[in-house]
Amino acid sequence: MMNPKLERLGMKKGLFALILLVAALLLAAVPAQAGDLLDRAAAQLAKEAVRSLPGLSGVTRIAIADIKDDRGVLFNALSAAVQADPRFVLVERKRLQQIVKEQGLQVSDLINRRDRVKFGQIRGVQAILFADGFRQHTGILQVEAAAHISLISVQTGKVVLAKSYTGLAVWPYKNQAILAAAALAAILLAAWRLRARSRRKIHKMEGTGVEQRGRLLSLLDGASGDIKQAEGKFAGEEFSEVALALRKARMDMDALRNMLQAARYGSADKGDLKGLARFDKAFDHELGDLKHLTERLRREAGGGSQRGTMNVLGHINERLADLNNRLASRS
Repeated sequence: MMNPKLERLGMKKGLFALILLVAALLLAAVPAQAGDLLDRAAAQLAKEAVRSLPGLSGVTRIAIADIKDDRGVLFNALSAAVQADPRFVLVERKRLQQIVKEQGLQVSDLINRRDRVKFGQIRGVQAILFADGFRQHTGILQVEAAAHISLISVQTGKVVLAKSYTGLAVWPYKNQAILAAAALAAILLAAWRLRARSRRKIHKMEGTGVEQRGRLLSLLDGASGDIKQAEGKFAGEEFSEVALALRKARMDMDALRNMLQAARYGSADKGDLKGLARFDKAFDHELGDLKHLTERLRREAGGGSQRGTMNVLGHINERLADLNNRLASRS
């Protein structure tokens, strides 16, 4: 049979390993780059914005103006969304640069709303898409992107569409992560409750052990008192042999008491406490029998019977030797 201490240690190690495994799975499932969610949020925003753009006449040739502070995220997302829509043809950024350069302009000027009306005669482009106020908000395992999108007609210089859009990207394993985190929390809570419950049991057992040990010491005190009374009945010189035997028995009794008092009764290990409780219960029965013998000794001494006293004393000495050996082996 496995050692109870080793078995409990194995259970603790197993629980700790399970917690580490759950944590490792959570960490392994997190995207390698935080920008993944932002790219997806920007793509959702762009698809919704392009889907709502009105066509001007036939296939609309659209250019996208530079977007401030988007680090290319929203610009690339809008470009992909325009290219995927059959109603539009995307005028690449290099082509747009070439067109405006031929007219002595700068692409960066398109960001300035006050100058947009100047570009009514840009050739080869029917509309320009602008995105302003790009921002992102990172939540728990999700990212939200937002921007104000406007479409300007090159032919008229008028705003065809102006609207704010948002896109939300949620980590695909968010629900699993929440469930795993909840499971991990439940495991930790259960482990804490089990430990707290075990500690309460141990404290209760320790209290019971102290109470039981006090009863054992009380029995030995009573037995020692009985021998001392019997010793007083044979204090004369003619009874010196009986008196010496009684005195030795009392000293052995006191030595047993000291050994019992020194024996530990408190332990952090529940298995040890249970073993001590079983030992003390058996010892209680043995000491009860010893107390009956010392009471009988006291009565024999009170009646003045040397023979009866020595006979009972022999049984007491045998019992004391046995109890000393058992207590020494337990300690």
